[in-house]
Amino acid sequence: MSNRNRIPTVFGIYMLDVICCALGCVILLWQLKHVEAEQETEHARKSEQEAKLALEKWKATNTEFLSASAEIDNLRQALQEGIKREARLTFEKGQAEKERDDAIRIVALREKDLDKLRAAYAASEAILKTVTVDRDKLRDQYKLATADLASKVQANAELLLALTASEKKTAAAQKQAAARKLDAEETAKRLAEQLARLQDIELKNRDLDKQLSALRADGKSAEAKLVASAERVKELEAALDKNKKDLSASGIKVETLAKQLLATLKTADEAMALIDALQKDKTALLNRAKELQAESERRFAGIALSGKNVLFLVDISGSMAMSDAKTADPAKWPHVCETLVQLMRSIKGLQHFQVIAFSDKVGYPVGSKEKWIRYDPDTTPQKVLTAMKAVQPDGETNMHAVFAEAFRYRAAELDTIYIFSDGLPNAGEGLPPGGDKLPEAQQIEYLTRDLRNKLKNKWNGPIPGQPRIRINAIGFFFESPDVGAFLWALAREHDGSFVGMSK
Repeated sequence: MSNRNRIPTVFGIYMLDVICCALGCVILLWQLKHVEAEQETEHARKSEQEAKLALEKWKATNTEFLSASAEIDNLRQALQEGIKREARLTFEKGQAEKERDDAIRIVALREKDLDKLRAAYAASEAILKTVTVDRDKLRDQYKLATADLASKVQANAELLLALTASEKKTAAAQKQAAARKLDAEETAKRLAEQLARLQDIELKNRDLDKQLSALRADGKSAEAKLVASAERVKELEAALDKNKKDLSASGIKVETLAKQLLATLKTADEAMALIDALQKDKTALLNRAKELQAESERRFAGIALSGKNVLFLVDISGSMAMSDAKTADPAKWPHVCETLVQLMRSIKGLQHFQVIAFSDKVGYPVGSKEKWIRYDPDTTPQKVLTAMKAVQPDGETNMHAVFAEAFRYRAAELDTIYIFSDGLPNAGEGLPPGGDKLPEAQQIEYLTRDLRNKLKNKWNGPIPGQPRIRINAIGFFFESPDVGAFLWALAREHDGSFVGMSK
């Protein structure tokens, strides 16, 4: 009987079950650890994303904090500059109010002078009418006296034979009368020269009242003389009637009658010379009134207009067609154009001009660059009005560019500039490095300061042998008082005037 190998009892079916159970437990543990590892991996990924988001949020918060700090510093600086600007504007406002009060007082004085002149003119007209009526009466009386004398001469024809003997005496008397007439004409010429000198003196308003008083006294004196002349003529008529009776009664000498006739003629000539002198006084007074009226018309809203070679700088930025920042005003730009033409017509001595329009850039709507246009009062204003109304306002306000262009004409005998605008400079040169990132108010302050400095120290600075350019400013119903203050200061610093046009 052969031996067989026998499986030990330890490896029985029971042991196989135990091994399978252990293997199952190992697999379960491995699966559990795998799930936990996946969960930890997902949690770590989410934590990493949250960390990245937190880092980005921190960076954005830090940037906002730095920006807010810078803005706070800028606001503090703007507050300090605003306080300084408020103090400066308060001072300038006081100066402007003082100048406005002075201008109002001067206008009132001028109006009083004009009223006095009108009253004096009316009085002179009344005196002239009276003198004219008296002159006509005197002429009529003279004609009657002459006719009466002619009838007397004709009635006494028999006495003409006696005139032959007294011709020499009569000729001598006529020569004497002619000499006196020449003396009277010479006196009238001297009087005319004196009146011409008086016209020059009348240019001073404070002497006008004295001259008018003297004119009134002369009128009264002339009136008195005319009355005396009329009485003299009446006396002569009475004397002639008496002479006629005497001639009929006693045959008076013709020589005496001739002398009386010459005296009558001399009195009439003196009366006519006085009337002519009064007429000249009236003409001089009328000329003076016309001169004062012309002087009043040559002033534009308080600006004394002057200039032979003139530049008109006209703002055509977008605000020139707006009544405020949000409202379009279709009537504003035509009003600006008409004001430009009205001012141009009012400049008495204007010979050459040029119009430079400016917004972001500069342009020439009427003529060519750096070339004067000859002013013709009959045709130029209408041409300028048509050309300017064709312009469409748009863009920002670059005053630096237009003044740089304008002062190219200084070497071409430019003497006066008129600038038309409704805003502050908000574009162009004058900002510091990085200034384009500053708030708009700070940018405008830098631009205005730079422009005023360049005008005073560079463009319109003193040049030996050349006068400074006068700058006048006309503002159009602007919202901010800073605009008026800037234009007023600009004109004041360059010997000019400023006027603000209301709606």
